[in-house]
Amino acid sequence: MLVLDILRSMSWLLSFFSRFSDYRINKPLMKYVMMLACLLTIASCQPGSQEKLSLWNSEFTPGCYSFSGDGSTIAFEVKKNYSRVEGSLSYDRVGKGRNTGYFEGHIEGDMLIGTYTFRVEGKERVRQVAFRYEQGELKEGFGILSSDGKTFRNVNQLDYSSSPTLKKTDCFSPVMTGTGESNELYSQVNLALYTPEQVETKLRPINKQGQEPAYLIFNTDNTKAEIFFPGHHRSMVLRKTHQGNWANSQYTLSSLKGYTLYHNTDPIYNSWE
Repeated sequence: MLVLDILRSMSWLLSFFSRFSDYRINKPLMKYVMMLACLLTIASCQPGSQEKLSLWNSEFTPGCYSFSGDGSTIAFEVKKNYSRVEGSLSYDRVGKGRNTGYFEGHIEGDMLIGTYTFRVEGKERVRQVAFRYEQGELKEGFGILSSDGKTFRNVNQLDYSSSPTLKKTDCFSPVMTGTGESNELYSQVNLALYTPEQVETKLRPINKQGQEPAYLIFNTDNTKAEIFFPGHHRSMVLRKTHQGNWANSQYTLSSLKGYTLYHNTDPIYNSWE
């Protein structure tokens, strides 16, 4: 669109000057006029890009937020992934049982709005969730649901008064855990537990002898790749790109000659034999 706008401006100027072909036109002056037209056109196209950046002009800070009290626990780890936010979300409420799942959404004003995918009794379920960010804390909103029973009828008319406050915490303790003292891996993309032996693809560290491997799991349609780093409680989720890789803002997983994981441009793990 930007190129088309520049061409339109140049065409208009040429048409304008052609009307005065009988007069002598200073060529250097004409060159500067053309340059000015291009600059003005580019400037006119800037508001659109500013709207995209305004998503992160919010005071919201990604990280770990949690509530613990009255026998209940809520843990929410929010990560930035380009223009979206995503992360693990778990509830352990008195009288309502425990469920753990994955949040995907965006920021809209002072709200985090998205979908929460989780499993209950072996069945996958999805519902819309919304959190309001205020003074460094999160509060979940509740309201009337639409006929589908999964989305809010109006996200601007939610009640936050009865919701516990999730405060910013350090990301030391795991949001998603295995059972007891086991070393099971909880997959955010498949909402399932795996033992290390069940994971088919292991990524070996490059130039770091003796370090434990990382584990690689894909979701059912291969649109997401999940990496479990050694010594980390949480996994990292990468999304498939148009180039056929899986990536986020810092990491890229390539499937050329096995799997190679890059941190920025540096290869750090691969699955080569």
